[in-house]
Amino acid sequence: LWHYPLFSFARHVYGSSFEEMPGAKIFIILFSILLSIFTFYFVEKKFRNPSLKFPIVSGILVSILIMIVVPNWLIIKNNGYENRLNLSSGVLNALSHEKVLKRGFAIIKDSNFSLIRSSKDVKNKQSLNIQFRDNDILTVKANLKNKE
Repeated sequence: LWHYPLFSFARHVYGSSFEEMPGAKIFIILFSILLSIFTFYFVEKKFRNPSLKFPIVSGILVSILIMIVVPNWLIIKNNGYENRLNLSSGVLNALSHEKVLKRGFAIIKDSNFSLIRSSKDVKNKQSLNIQFRDNDILTVKANLKNKE
């Protein structure tokens, strides 16, 4: 039953784009099979062994419980880890289109306001909207010498 938490975690991490990632899905399936084999031989078979004494089993279970409870208690006590998103939000903020515009770049879109990524996407005499850092948008007509 490893597949369910693995797929849930992947959907949480990748969001809606996970549905378009068949390679990741195949990897998760293979990884869940490997985890199942590992846990069968190294966990289930060990606990099914009749020579295994109750104090050993209870000691293992208490150790696992402590390893789960203590970190969760620390997270709850500290109201989460406040700095966990500061780095990601800083990177996202630095790469936002507003920051890129402030560094002197411009955003070029066609008349439908679809992003123009390359000069190959521009047709001769096509209307282009150029957005500058002060959010002014200049509309120009493309005059390409190599394209007619």
